[in-house]
Amino acid sequence: GEFDLHIQDVNPAPAGTYSWCAGSAADENGEIRRVFNPGKYYAVIKGLEPEDKGWYQVTFGEPTLATTANYTPVSWYGPDAMGGLGSAREALVDRNIHVIGINTGTNSVLTNQLSIMARDTQATHPNGEPLVVQTDDATAVGAAVVQMVEQLSFSMQMDVNIVLIKSPDNPNGDADDFRFYVEAIDAPDDGCDGVEDRQAEIGWPAAVQGTPDTHTNCIAGALPPFRVYFENPSDFPVPCNGFDTNGNCLGYSMRLDLIGNEQYVIEQVPVYIIPENVGDEEETRVYEPVGSYWQDFSSTNCVNSEVPDWGTLEWDAKIPANGAEVTWDVCAEGDLSALGSCSYTRIATVTSDGVSCTDSSSCLNGFCQHGSCQYPVGPTCTSDVQCSNGTCGPAGQCVWTSAAIDLGPFLPPGDNGLKNMRVRVGLEATDQLNDAPIVYEWTVRYRCETRE
Repeated sequence: GEFDLHIQDVNPAPAGTYSWCAGSAADENGEIRRVFNPGKYYAVIKGLEPEDKGWYQVTFGEPTLATTANYTPVSWYGPDAMGGLGSAREALVDRNIHVIGINTGTNSVLTNQLSIMARDTQATHPNGEPLVVQTDDATAVGAAVVQMVEQLSFSMQMDVNIVLIKSPDNPNGDADDFRFYVEAIDAPDDGCDGVEDRQAEIGWPAAVQGTPDTHTNCIAGALPPFRVYFENPSDFPVPCNGFDTNGNCLGYSMRLDLIGNEQYVIEQVPVYIIPENVGDEEETRVYEPVGSYWQDFSSTNCVNSEVPDWGTLEWDAKIPANGAEVTWDVCAEGDLSALGSCSYTRIATVTSDGVSCTDSSSCLNGFCQHGSCQYPVGPTCTSDVQCSNGTCGPAGQCVWTSAAIDLGPFLPPGDNGLKNMRVRVGLEATDQLNDAPIVYEWTVRYRCETRE
């Protein structure tokens, strides 16, 4: 509670106190060398003469690290009083450090100073207010800080792009290497302002020079779509990375990093590239009958008692006719590590009849994508209510007229609200194995909600 502290100069000093007294006005650097037991201490500084007054510098630390150089504290706004070169403000801003202020007392001056620091380092609420926690309830500080960090993430905007990390496999260094291109796709409601051509394009073909490769000013939770291209050049082809026991060509395991503001790793996606035959173009191409890929999603934006309401699965794919299909399976777990053994729920199987289209009006119970009709078919049903954002088709199964399926209603009871989700996409080639589906991208959306 509240208390008064009175300081009185007495001689001799009370037991349990430590003191040092300068012998003359020239003796400025006194020190107390003690090992202090855990507890609360008050440091009281008194001038040599009764009329002495002004600023004193006090340093706490390890004596062996002391220096004889004069310490000049760095002010917030620095020598030019504008927050420029040599200021504490400039040092933090240049390093993209965002300061959230915490005041566990009621000192309004301190709150004002913390507000300046937060605003100058762009630690602000989405409405522009500085992020400062002021409370004398120590138990509430932790929750308040978590909320402040969440609000900071929503107010920060980043330019994002994709870089290729040649690890753990590096295909023969730089002499013989895959050509790698990135295209940033400007899509409505992707959470970014637009796309720009930012990255160096050394070695890119003329056809892709000037291609936008960066999404600009993306807010937290944005879903900026990219298209990534790998090419095995015919002039310096990359060979197989060895062969398996059956003589099949082995590929290269690498990684795509989604980078924010050229320094923050937002997401990492593994890629496995198998060199294609770059010989005779008339050679018949044969595809593997089936393949699959999975990706995990965590509801990191949900804090405290919030849980995710898993929303739509959206995709962009090209599916040939003649038996080819794409399947979507999902599962949810509270523990991320448990996803490796989770039980999948089949959401939909997507096929194409090869009918050319320019819009979805010619695709009954389906939609038009990449110039052909696609038809997603889901679980059995007896009414439209069972199909969420789809409808119950003539064959008694859910169908959709867009590449977006609301996942929540199809999850097993109790699973919608679990923190983590794994999405598995299955790819099946045509009956003749001469063509196969291509999934360019997919996205899972969720919203955080508080449940009783």
